[in-house]
Parts: sequence; C-alpha cells; structure tokens
Amino acid sequence: MKRKAVFRNSQQNQMSMFPEDLGAWIPADHPVRVVNQVIEQVNLKRLYDSYKGGGSSSYDPKMMIKVLIYAYLDNTYSSRKIEKALKESIPFIWLSGRSTPDHSTISIFRSKRLQGFEGEMFKDIFTDIVLLLAEAGLVDLQDVYTDGTKLEANANRYTYVWANRLSSSKEKIRERLEGFWAYLEGLYKSEEQEIEPLNLGKKASSEKIQETVDRINQLVSDKEIKAKIAKEEKKNLRAINKFADRYKRYEDQEAIIDGRGSYSKTDHDATFMRTKDDHLKNGQLKANYNIQFSTSNRVITHYSVERTSSDMATYIRHLEGFKERYNFYPKQVTADAGYGSEENYLFLEEKGIEGFVKYGSFYREHRRNFKTKEFANARNLHYDEKGDFYICPVGKKINRIGETKKTLRSGYIKETNIYEAADCKGCALMEPCLKQNSNKKTSTNRRIHRTPNLERLRAKARKLLLSEEGIRKRKRRSVDVEGCFGELKQNKGFRRLMLRGLKKVNIEVGLLAMSMNIAKLAKHKARTMDEVCPKTSKTTLFNRNNKSIAAKRG
Repeated sequence: MKRKAVFRNSQQNQMSMFPEDLGAWIPADHPVRVVNQVIEQVNLKRLYDSYKGGGSSSYDPKMMIKVLIYAYLDNTYSSRKIEKALKESIPFIWLSGRSTPDHSTISIFRSKRLQGFEGEMFKDIFTDIVLLLAEAGLVDLQDVYTDGTKLEANANRYTYVWANRLSSSKEKIRERLEGFWAYLEGLYKSEEQEIEPLNLGKKASSEKIQETVDRINQLVSDKEIKAKIAKEEKKNLRAINKFADRYKRYEDQEAIIDGRGSYSKTDHDATFMRTKDDHLKNGQLKANYNIQFSTSNRVITHYSVERTSSDMATYIRHLEGFKERYNFYPKQVTADAGYGSEENYLFLEEKGIEGFVKYGSFYREHRRNFKTKEFANARNLHYDEKGDFYICPVGKKINRIGETKKTLRSGYIKETNIYEAADCKGCALMEPCLKQNSNKKTSTNRRIHRTPNLERLRAKARKLLLSEEGIRKRKRRSVDVEGCFGELKQNKGFRRLMLRGLKKVNIEVGLLAMSMNIAKLAKHKARTMDEVCPKTSKTTLFNRNNKSIAAKRG
C-alpha cells in the first residue's frame, strides 16, 4: 500500500498575532551583526552636529553608515541596488530598522554628507575598527606590507586632456602670432615704416596674448596695410582673434593637470594610466586612481588615494598618512621594487624604520649569470674608493670628470658623479662596453653615472632583503597585501569606482577598506563581540578623547 505524501505548511497569507523579530532570522555569526556592534560603539558626534534643526525629519546617520558599510561588505555598490536591498533583504531590513531611504538619499549621504568632513571623520571610524582588530590580536601595526593597485575611475574612457598636447598647442599659438607679426613687419617696411619686434617668450600669459592680438588688430586697421594683406593671411587674422580665449582655456586645463601627464574631462582628478586590464588589447591608457594599501595579516591598516601612476612617488606621503592616523611610524615596512628609490630609502633611514624594500635591479643582480653576462656593468667593475675611479675590463682607468644635480618633482636633490674613460678607440671590448652607457650619444668612450648615497642605501637594503627575515617577509608580502587586492577585484568584483572626484573616491575606498576589515573580524571571531571587546572597555576603545585610545596610537 502506497503511503500518502505529507507536505509542510506553506500558506502565503497566514497572519501572525505578533510581528516577528527579524533578528531571529539572522545567524549569530552573521557579518551584519558585527557591522552593527562595531558602529554602535563609534563616536559620531561630529556627524550628528552637522545636521541643522527644523524641517522634515532626517534618517539616522548612524543607520546610514551601517547600511553603507554592510552594502560594500555584501558587494552591493550601486545606490539603487542598496535601495532595493533595504526592501527585500532581511539583513538590510534588520540593520536599517525597517527604514527605506531611496537611492537619491543614499547617494547624497555617501557623496556629499560624508564629503563635508573631507574624509577625516570617516578615517576616524576606519582607524577605530583597525584598533579593535589590534585589540583582538589580528593586527600588528608595527609591521606592515605596502603595495598599490589601479582602480578605474568613473569617467569616460575617451575624453581626455594631455599635458604634452597643451604645451604644443600653446607653442603653436605663439609661433603663429610671431609669424603673422613678421609678415606685418614686411608690409610696413614696404611702406617705409617700422614696428617694434615681438618677443612673446615660452611662458607668455593669456593677457600677453590678448595684448598682442589687440596690437595686431590696431596695425591692420591701416587701410593701406589692410589692402595689401593676402587672402590666406586674412584667414589667419580671423583665427588670431580667437587665440586669447583658446590660450586661456589651455592655461585653465594646465591648472587642473597640476603636474600630471593627463586628466579626464568627466573626472578632473583621475589620471590616465596603463593597467593590466586592457579592454581594447592595444595598450590604451584608462582614467584611474592609484590605490595604496598597507596591511598586516591581510587586514588593511592604512589606505591612501593617489593621482599619479608611480608607486615610488607616493610612498613618503603614504607613510606620513600612517603616522597621522596612529601617531607613530611602523617599525618595519615591506614593499616591492616599485618603491625602491634613493629618496624613499633616505626617509626610512631618517625615521628609524627598518625597510625591506626592493629596488629595480635586485633580482637581476642575483641571477647566476649576472657577472658573466653583464661583465661590463658598472656593478661588476672594480671601484677604487681612495682614487675615486673605476677599472674597465681591460685594466684602464675610468676617471671622474664631474657631477650633476637633479631636483625631483618632490623637491629632493639627487647628486650623481660622472666617470669617463680617456680613450676607448681600438679596444676589443669597446662595443659591449659602450652598450652599458646610459646615453650612448653623449660620448664615444665608456661613461659611468654613480650615485654614492643610493649605492650605500641599496647595500643596506640588500643586506636586509637577503637575511632570513627578509626572505620570509618577501614571501609574505605577495600573500598579505596583494591578497587584499585579489579579494577586492576578484572576490568582491570591484574594478571600477562609483563616485567621481578625489574626495569622494577617498570615501568610497574607505568604505571598501572598512567592509573588508569587518569581514576579516567576522571570519576570525572565535569568541563573541563582548569577549573581544568587554563591556568595561567598550566606551574607552572608541572614545577618541579617552587616554587609552591616545596611548594605543602613541
């Protein structure tokens, strides 16, 4: 006899006598509970004080921050998708207390309300979360790993302004003005008259261009001269009258570039950089921001957003930001060859930081065939410190002939000594030896550029990198900080920013960093939140005016 199938009750219209507790539907170890408990302990007085009285009621800013952080933890980045989740997702509904702000309110709070503090208040929240992780034993703020990655800006990929193009366009305007002025000089000479010569120079201003255009119009106002102007030159004259406005536009664009190589017309703070993600497969540059992370145990301890593609130029600012956040520099730092410059090494030495930072030729120097394959390389030649000269492969002296000083964009002065052989003609090793010259057109003899301070700092870094601790840290770096980038781009699927402008991008990167750290805390929370942060220390851990928090940062 076949048994009767029994199905569970699934009546959709079943009513409840009492409303259900949404918290009962959320597991005890769910990340949304960690977000709620962490933000409940954060001091948001500055944010509350920014609201003006009167008018209609506003959504609680503490609730809005909770929702934003959990949204980024849940890989929900669009304000419209967050609005939808607040109506459909139980964790979102529970976290917001059944509040349902629309996408416009969410977007304004994220981009404008938080931007009003220039990210400072938001950085305070991030710092408190890191200190909580340090309290739990998950973070060592004295030993950090640093690296950078490019995140595509929320900007049009094909609307850009290049610094080189601006310079050449301004130069063309000056050349055309000088050319037309020379043409007018010829016309006036034919009338046995002379005009003053024009000398704009390479740094002419838009006011100077306008003054020149006005003088040209005054000169051509003469009827006899105007009658002699050729048809082609009359076309140039019509174009010249627009030069001042164009030149002013170029000056404004140069002010936006501010020393960079380019910027996007739809996000002026974004810079075009080369990335591994080449959507057209032709090496095209894309508008990006350079995101710098410092990590410890795959927890982000510090972040910064840069507009330059070079990691090397960002390192000192990044470490200064770390000190501003915690009131101390880390004792040990580890970074890849992108950060190994003389200026950075000197900074680490002056601040007493032990730097396990590689330089560009570190791996090449330690290849087995380096000395045999590159026998003529300056690193493989004998250097006499007393006489201050090199010995070339055939035994001849390469004497010092001078020095150069180069001021970097940061203001650092780099000093380089120059050595040159007396006569390399007829030498059997001349061809492979001259290949090592940095600039082969300057001399037909072997020339060596040596930076003594950089060599000393590299020798110090080399000793640290080849030690047992250095080998361990080099292996750890690729897992620690680059693992965060892998999680951000691959696991969280975040490859393109949602907001525009440097201040807003700082807020968005802060949301990402906080969400990743809270996820880390949720994964490692073997004990309950009350055990990690006892009731007796809840107020002291997050109170920025308390002596205990100041002691942790000092």
